Amino acid sequence: MALTKVTNSMILGAVVNVFDFMTPAMIADVQARTALVDTTSAIQAAIDSLGSYGGVVRIPRGKYLTTSKLTLHTGVSLIGDGQFGGNATYDQGTTTIMGRHTESAVLSLVGAVSCTVSDLALMTDGPGTDWPQTGLLLGRD
Repeated sequence: MALTKVTNSMILGAVVNVFDFMTPAMIADVQARTALVDTTSAIQAAIDSLGSYGGVVRIPRGKYLTTSKLTLHTGVSLIGDGQFGGNATYDQGTTTIMGRHTESAVLSLVGAVSCTVSDLALMTDGPGTDWPQTGLLLGRD
């Protein structure tokens, strides 16, 4: 009997952790909240790993630098570990995705349905640098 490798794209409602798609240098940068190491490919790979079945991408607390737009697919949920109250300060207690590029948005849901984005902040560097026009794009590009 032959064995077949099961991938996340074959499991309805799978849960993946974005850290499983990151290098140790990426994880260290995220946890230090310095946002110097590009994590775009790792976050998008985690989203893409869920395929057409959808599921949940867990994004642990920290600050994630993205240098191009992230695209969410139908049925995929991005869930951060944000704490917007209690003893944690805003900077220490949130999951933050920071866009440093000139594309239309930090995160695009264009064409996607049945998605959830919760417990995370979408930010840009602001004036004086390259930044997206918006944090979350829901309609048309």
